Amino acid sequence: PELDETIVFGMSNLVNAAIGWNPNFTYTILPEDTINWYVLPFTETFENRLEADLDGQYGWSSGSATVQTAVVYSGTKSAIIAEGGNIAHPFVGDHTNVWSDIYVRPLRGVPPAVPANSTFAFYVNTNGHVMAYDGDTATDLTPPAPTVAEGKWARFTVHSDYTDKTWDLYVNGMRRGEDLAFYSTSTTGYSEFGIKISGGTNEVRSSYVDNIKIGFNRPFGVHDFGTLLIIR
Repeated sequence: PELDETIVFGMSNLVNAAIGWNPNFTYTILPEDTINWYVLPFTETFENRLEADLDGQYGWSSGSATVQTAVVYSGTKSAIIAEGGNIAHPFVGDHTNVWSDIYVRPLRGVPPAVPANSTFAFYVNTNGHVMAYDGDTATDLTPPAPTVAEGKWARFTVHSDYTDKTWDLYVNGMRRGEDLAFYSTSTTGYSEFGIKISGGTNEVRSSYVDNIKIGFNRPFGVHDFGTLLIIR
């Protein structure tokens, strides 16, 4: 996050002209200029969003998703997506090697249909198992992925490689799925991030999302291998 930056343009030493009543023009560069909404790297903590419908804010399109303060991972705000809702954010540029990092308090249940042009997709099953699509087949990654408890936050990180058409899934900082095949191999670059919510279990009917970071570098605290502890 940045502070506002102000530039003042002034006219002086004019030739064959006279300075008018206001020789200066002031322009303030806001931290979230619209031109930067759709380029990577991208960060969304929802702290600067209005407590209202997310649709239209900061380039987001959504259905049944709002910004709220009751349940957060960090800070004071997060987004809540109701059952049957969705959020999506488009990006411009030719991006072929991207890291997506997100904190979710997921809705466990039957997944919605995967959009045909998706490269990677995953969900948390009714039993808390992490299911990732290897090609068009949902594969149970638990174990080695941990069971995701209902009502608890989990960190999901994806590394997508559009050259090899493969992706890796990290759960809570550790790699749990490696060289998974793209759902669709026709896409050539990262162009949109999205979440869809289908039916849930028990009385839980919504999912919370916070601290989304999408960029080109491995996020801090994300590792390929765990630590082996030997006690004798």
